[in-house]
Amino acid sequence: MLDERARMFNVTWKPEDSFTAVSAYDFIGIDFDHTGRRVRPSAKVRKKLAAVEISSMTAGGVEALFGRLIHTSAITGVHVGRYYLALKWARRVVHSLNTGERTITDAVSVPPAVRRQIEHWLHSAEEWRPVRDEPREVAYTVF
Repeated sequence: MLDERARMFNVTWKPEDSFTAVSAYDFIGIDFDHTGRRVRPSAKVRKKLAAVEISSMTAGGVEALFGRLIHTSAITGVHVGRYYLALKWARRVVHSLNTGERTITDAVSVPPAVRRQIEHWLHSAEEWRPVRDEPREVAYTVF
């Protein structure tokens, strides 16, 4: 199939350039599995999320963690609105970093409700998400 497409666009392969079609690979932080028709965050991202110690987080760690969680939510299709309380708390921590009230090494205390949401979000980031072919209809409301 790749050779057919190459001929269609008048692309030629150099003899020393060899290629192998693969059905599973890691690209831009995402594991793609074309045979199973699914995606999930890459092993590197999952390893970094697994290393998070919620009980001893720093302000810089909160910023990094929530950046990764939002990235994995885009991959797994998790709606970030489910974690509104955790996002609100993280936004406040990051705001205090931006205004100079805190430094990245300052310890932060995580409220119990936020801790539960973070733990649930971390668990959902490890799951495979099936990929659909049909386009989804998306509706937005603009206020």
